[in-house]
Amino acid sequence: MTILPLQATHHTATSHTLLDLVTVCDADAVKSHGQVPVPGLSAHDLVYCIYAVKAPKSQARIIRYRDYKNINYSELFADLFSVPWHHVVMAATIDEKLEVFQQIMCELFNKHVPLRSKKVTRRPAPWITPDIRQLMNERK
Repeated sequence: MTILPLQATHHTATSHTLLDLVTVCDADAVKSHGQVPVPGLSAHDLVYCIYAVKAPKSQARIIRYRDYKNINYSELFADLFSVPWHHVVMAATIDEKLEVFQQIMCELFNKHVPLRSKKVTRRPAPWITPDIRQLMNERK
């Protein structure tokens, strides 16, 4: 820790004393520092420090999502009616029925609502809580 040099920071009618300190870990990161007298508010001077802080850069990440806004419902329904649903009924066990059903649904989703990738470089604002996000959606 390094104490930055200041003059006396506490003033009375009979004395001037250095009471207020500014300490930093890295003196090279200090851009400027000093003190300002505020006689009408306090017997103490206002001390300040301008410190260079580098914010960590967030890593870009890839988000995969399905865009449900651009679905062509008429094509989706046409494909739903043309699916061979009898394969689900003819499957021997419930597990096979589920597997065939999931396969059909995945094919439909991949055709009509394909996965998209998006590169996100910034994290969402930390002050936007789920409650605020809900209020924003209600506003829309």
